[in-house]
Amino acid sequence: MERAEHWETLRSEALRSSTPSPGGLRLVYDRSPRVDDELVQLVEAERVCCGDAGITWTLTLGETAVLDVGVPAELVGSPAARIIGEVLGG
Repeated sequence: MERAEHWETLRSEALRSSTPSPGGLRLVYDRSPRVDDELVQLVEAERVCCGDAGITWTLTLGETAVLDVGVPAELVGSPAARIIGEVLGG
């Protein structure tokens, strides 16, 4: 399964909310051991894959799993930023 398919599965099964944030996107997921594991693995894969683009991935595990994705100012509105928004937040 491709990473985009994993993100889509998480979105359909566990995404509680997706909201724009200053310079990025905030995604809130319902937690379960499988969701936590999947998010940790996907965030690490995105950091390895796209780290050179300056995109930041901050995952906080509390009552919910909160993923803040930061997009550098020069990428806001770019095709890459739109793809990230579509894949992660729908």
